[in-house]
Amino acid sequence: MVRDEFFRCEGLCKSYGEGWAALREVSFSLEAGGSLGLLGLSGSGKSTLLRLLAGLEPPTSGQIYLEDRPVDTGMQKGRRAYHRQVQMVFQNPVSTFSPYMTVGTYLMEGIRSFCPSENTREREVALLEEVGLSAEFSRRLPHELSGGQLQRVAIARALSIRPRLLLLDEPTSALDSMVQRGILELIATLSKRHGMAMVFVGHDAAVLRLMTERMLVLEKGQVIETLPSRTAHRMARTAYAQQFFPPRAVT
Repeated sequence: MVRDEFFRCEGLCKSYGEGWAALREVSFSLEAGGSLGLLGLSGSGKSTLLRLLAGLEPPTSGQIYLEDRPVDTGMQKGRRAYHRQVQMVFQNPVSTFSPYMTVGTYLMEGIRSFCPSENTREREVALLEEVGLSAEFSRRLPHELSGGQLQRVAIARALSIRPRLLLLDEPTSALDSMVQRGILELIATLSKRHGMAMVFVGHDAAVLRLMTERMLVLEKGQVIETLPSRTAHRMARTAYAQQFFPPRAVT
């Protein structure tokens, strides 16, 4: 089945001072419901690229397009329209929640802001149940939840406005191995159920092989290889990319 392209980047660059280019000429496209992994070592530019895609920072040069229209997040109206379709789940959920606001308050914010016609309470309960939590969690504060539960709330918050693209910055790296699997399975299930596209940042090639269709391998802010995820371990050509696919780890 041929899917329509709805998101693309052309020549994205990001500099943080004279002589330091964190990102250099990154281009890619993404189809509706498609999935892309960003693979690289620390400092390779993965998280910088994701922050640009999330509209949290402007690119130094280059352009992001949503449905063939250039994205301008410099004005509040542009940011709001963009964030209606693009949401992000961060690496450490604890840092994104205030200790004084309940789970329900966070979910209601998104529903009321972007989906005001919906029954807020019904939607809130449905979101919690969809990520494997009971309605009772609505009254809890962030510190009363485990790391895995809090990441499920973060996913529910991102889903609350029905985005078309979900950006994931190593969403399981702060969790123990038993919890990681459940979160990855949840993300895969929800993206398929809602037809969401995904950009998934990681340093574990095995996770990206399971979660994405293609990988961009980044080194020093540049894309050095673009690989099909399932066969990336056989198709990687550079020594840098091959280090992520040691023979003993491939089955």
